[in-house]
Amino acid sequence: MAQRIAFRAPDWWLAGHDSGEPAQAKALDRMALEPLLGHGLKTGEGTGALLALPLVQAAAALSAELPERTTVTDPATDPAAEAEAAEAEPAQ
Repeated sequence: MAQRIAFRAPDWWLAGHDSGEPAQAKALDRMALEPLLGHGLKTGEGTGALLALPLVQAAAALSAELPERTTVTDPATDPAAEAEAAEAEPAQ
């Protein structure tokens, strides 16, 4: 239902854990999600989500601290990159 309302919604979905339940396996397969943890917990009540939360928080903190990736430019298509490449070449 959420995907019908906002087709990009699955980009933000995470599966906390694999409970080992057949219905969950089918649901995860249909949503194309891989669980973060695979402990086989069958307690329900969000236990897997609580266990996965520190992992998600650590990944978000690490991502926030990483420098931004610079895009690699192709001198054949970018005039500015072509000029920089020419300046970087040693004089002959």
